[in-house]
Amino acid sequence: MTESLAAAGKQVESRSGRRRTKPAEGAQRQEHLNPRLELWLVIGLAAIYLGWFARPLWWSASESARLVGTFNTDEEAHVMLLKEAIDNRFPRLGYHQYGYAYLNMGLLPLFLLSYFTDVTAQHIVVWLRMIPTLFAIATVALTFLMACRYFGRLAAWLSAYLLSFTVLSFLELSAMSHPDIPQLFFLMLGIYFCCRLAEDGRLKWLIWASVAAGFAFGCKYSGLFLLPIIGLSGVLQTILLDKTQIRVNSDQVVKVSRLLATLVGAGLLVLGAVVIPYAAAPYIDAEYYGVSIPQLFNALRVISLVAGVGLVLLAVVPFVWTFVRRPKLAYLVQMGMLSAATFALAFFVTSPFNVFSVRAGFWRGFLYESLHASFGHGFRAQGDWREWLRILSSPELVAPFVLVLAIVSLALTAYGVVKEGWQVLLQPEGVMWGWTLGYLGFLLWRVNVRTHRSMLPLVPFILILSTHSLQRMLSYGAARVSRRLLPLMTISALLIVLGVVFPQSLDRLLEFRQETSHRVQSSTAVEAGEWLEAHYPPSARVLYDPYSYVPPTFADAHVTPWGGTPQLLETLRPDVVIVHSFHSDRFSDPGQAGAYAREETQFLARYDYYATLRNGKAGYTLLRDFGGVQVYGRRGD
Repeated sequence: MTESLAAAGKQVESRSGRRRTKPAEGAQRQEHLNPRLELWLVIGLAAIYLGWFARPLWWSASESARLVGTFNTDEEAHVMLLKEAIDNRFPRLGYHQYGYAYLNMGLLPLFLLSYFTDVTAQHIVVWLRMIPTLFAIATVALTFLMACRYFGRLAAWLSAYLLSFTVLSFLELSAMSHPDIPQLFFLMLGIYFCCRLAEDGRLKWLIWASVAAGFAFGCKYSGLFLLPIIGLSGVLQTILLDKTQIRVNSDQVVKVSRLLATLVGAGLLVLGAVVIPYAAAPYIDAEYYGVSIPQLFNALRVISLVAGVGLVLLAVVPFVWTFVRRPKLAYLVQMGMLSAATFALAFFVTSPFNVFSVRAGFWRGFLYESLHASFGHGFRAQGDWREWLRILSSPELVAPFVLVLAIVSLALTAYGVVKEGWQVLLQPEGVMWGWTLGYLGFLLWRVNVRTHRSMLPLVPFILILSTHSLQRMLSYGAARVSRRLLPLMTISALLIVLGVVFPQSLDRLLEFRQETSHRVQSSTAVEAGEWLEAHYPPSARVLYDPYSYVPPTFADAHVTPWGGTPQLLETLRPDVVIVHSFHSDRFSDPGQAGAYAREETQFLARYDYYATLRNGKAGYTLLRDFGGVQVYGRRGD
């Protein structure tokens, strides 16, 4: 009887306990629900705002490929590549210096659409401009998600706001056919997965981070820099693991590793013995960006052969693999193989038709961009590393006071490492700073093409970390003042941020939007093209510089390869020559020949071309000078 009463009492207590816990569970569910609703709210607001900002820019100067190229030659190249693939009914793109992931995203739906309707150049360029807008919305949402998950709602809303309104370079690229914004999204996604790996150490996050790195690498190569962060995160997580937590078949890992070492080694031997000599054949005596291409290929060939022999020998020497059988080391090797395999697979998916094209595919573009980035844009860069810091603190990227807050965050993180040890590096804040400092260090050391877009992969993380330091300051103040003053402190901080940043940012973005929307009407290049159409028949042969406009009615029009030469002029014998001051000014000083990216003879040929046109010795007379564009006609016509 006593036992039954006790049991009944326990049941009543259990039911009442469940009733008491229901509100707590409901509150917890509501707590999880609110961030999701906020995230969807951010996505909706970002879509409305960025759609409003980008819509007139999608259609600006989009009527023809030549009009597109008047303002952006990269966009014109994208249009021509996709148009050629669609017309040929084969989804393989020609040579392009960037990766192919972004272009393939644009090609696939248009390629399918071409079976039902005619796809024009305007369709292509508008769609290619819309893709970065979609990725910009996703990037703002991901910025909010990362900041909210790790640093709280205040940091999340501030970060999303600052990225959306104050980073003019981000807004410019969000409505331009360019792979930078898709690359930025995948880079952020990779760092987010590294932060998740730092949270719980689950292997799936390492795999997803490697996938994101592969997609980013397929866009524009910077995904390669995610691999050290992924690898370091995996190593540090493995060090913290207890041996009892590691489940790995060491013998199987060794077998697979030896097999892969053999295959990769054999592949490197084939690369060095056959592929590299084949790729180097067209570049006899060529020099690009101050580097002898034959010597470069020869060095790559030697490295490939030595590495191939080393891997094959490593695979067949048994005692080396004894160390790999240790549980932690075997686990690390397993993670490394999985990461490399998923990275390679993701990259292959983005560029399936261009990966194995040696002379005109992905690897040629990768080599070109590597040399170009270290040399400078067209001419050897003369600036110093401090120019990068000036670019970072410019109005196009990060406001100075935001940069100060980021430096405070870095100091607090460094203090945490000194006080608590290297384990702080495994926290999300440490992962973000690892990426930021590592990428910044590479830019300072190696990259001489100093543009705002090169700094863009750092900006969202600087914004997140700066708002985190602001939130830390508010928390520090809240612990020392009355609770009634806390809302006042928070509102004051927000008003200061909005008051300092918003007016200037709004003026800049509205001015940029207005100028870009009406650039056709204000362009001297377009004015020159319209004059040409009014005074010459469509059958006229035209030779023109990039950034000049020749209406599409002129079928016999030829663009100079970034500057004309007397030989080209003699070969084509055009009726009209259009010169753009961007090119004539670049080749106006023969003393710059030694700093040119190609051979000095090519610079001097371009110098002679523009000098003889100006002096009237080339057989052409200046017909009209539109300021930045000059139109020359053949003498006697």
